[in-house]
Amino acid sequence: MSIEQPPQGFVKLLVRLFSVQAIGLVCGFLSHLLLARMLAPEQYGVFNFIFSSAMLCALLGNFGFQASSVRLIPQFTLAKQASLLRKFYGFSFAWVLGMSTLAGLGLYGLYANVLLSEDYTQTTLIIGVILVLFIALIKLNSGVLKGFKKESLALTYESGLKEILLLGFLAIVFLAGFSMSSAVVVLIALVCIFLGLLITSSTHAIALVRPLKPVSEEGKKQQAAENIKDENQIQLYRRWLRISLPMMLVISAQMLIHRSDIVLLGLLSSASDVGLYSAGAKLAQAATIAMMALNIVFSPRAAEAFHQNDTSGLCNLYGKIMKLQAISTATMAICIALGAQVVLNFIGTEYAQALPVVYVLLTGYVLNAFWGPVPFLMIMTKYEDQAMWITFAAALLNIMLNIVLIPVYGIVGAAISTVIALNLRNAGALLYVLSKGLLSESRKQTDE
Repeated sequence: MSIEQPPQGFVKLLVRLFSVQAIGLVCGFLSHLLLARMLAPEQYGVFNFIFSSAMLCALLGNFGFQASSVRLIPQFTLAKQASLLRKFYGFSFAWVLGMSTLAGLGLYGLYANVLLSEDYTQTTLIIGVILVLFIALIKLNSGVLKGFKKESLALTYESGLKEILLLGFLAIVFLAGFSMSSAVVVLIALVCIFLGLLITSSTHAIALVRPLKPVSEEGKKQQAAENIKDENQIQLYRRWLRISLPMMLVISAQMLIHRSDIVLLGLLSSASDVGLYSAGAKLAQAATIAMMALNIVFSPRAAEAFHQNDTSGLCNLYGKIMKLQAISTATMAICIALGAQVVLNFIGTEYAQALPVVYVLLTGYVLNAFWGPVPFLMIMTKYEDQAMWITFAAALLNIMLNIVLIPVYGIVGAAISTVIALNLRNAGALLYVLSKGLLSESRKQTDE
């Protein structure tokens, strides 16, 4: 689908992505609702702490290849560089496999010396290590699928199927009347789910990057020309790493803004507070459902427009996505705010304490939507280094605010920290983009 696609096709894609995102979000919320009812707040907090820590380490292990796949694959396909595409996927898979293993072992080494207790056992930490490896590789495959504009399938693997399968497992346990006193059972089930998703997503990704070999003489010559000599492969790999590293740092810092609140609550407060905060944050996150789907639509098309020097198409795409994000997020936030108290009371009377968290985060998400998909714009248009520094500054600010505000305001302080850091990051990024004239149709693009 091109940048200048018919509005009907654009709407159909958004509907598909919104549907997948909505199903995943609803199933995810129902899963957390069942977890919160079946587990004590302390064990619910353990589950969220281990999973959030694994997500952060998986981003380090992924090394930015999820984002670089979205940026580079359109370039490879436009130039019909099939051999180069296969080399890229093979190298990125091997690199992510090694880096995620190291990241998982680092997570275990850190937490084993700090957190081992009655709540955080050896078993939970080992499960966290395994989750790091699986999540990092699934994210890589998701990026490959997005690069080929298989956004619905990518989103299904990245979040939708996981939430559906986890909900199915919890529903069976709940309806069968089995009791769960520990988060370990749920974490083990999650490992099995991610293993299945890794196998199937890898199969789909390989099918896309390994097309049939050309049979024509012209095709054979083209394939031979694409083969890189051994002495040049190291230079090629270094180039891909230079592109991926800033993206890894940007996305890791971005995830740090969203997840450091839970991690720091686990370190500075109690597992019970982590459980309360996670319930409120999960509810507020529903307001971002359309925004996340729109970001998925935006990224590969922004990269394609940039490579084609289509500045007009890029500007129009950004404006359209920004308006849709603002309207949809504000609408969802109002609906959630009206029903938040009822939902939290249904989970459990103690979870009503998370109501202020919901209101604070909803306010922040609405403000954030009005900035538009500016971080994704920078990453997809060769401004990943600048996006990295802006996002890292916001992440460090978020950590410092959490350290200061959590001891004073508890779970509300964590929410305030997230909102401030998130919006300052996007404000700074948009100011930089405007200063460079990236959204100006008169801008002249230069290649690398």
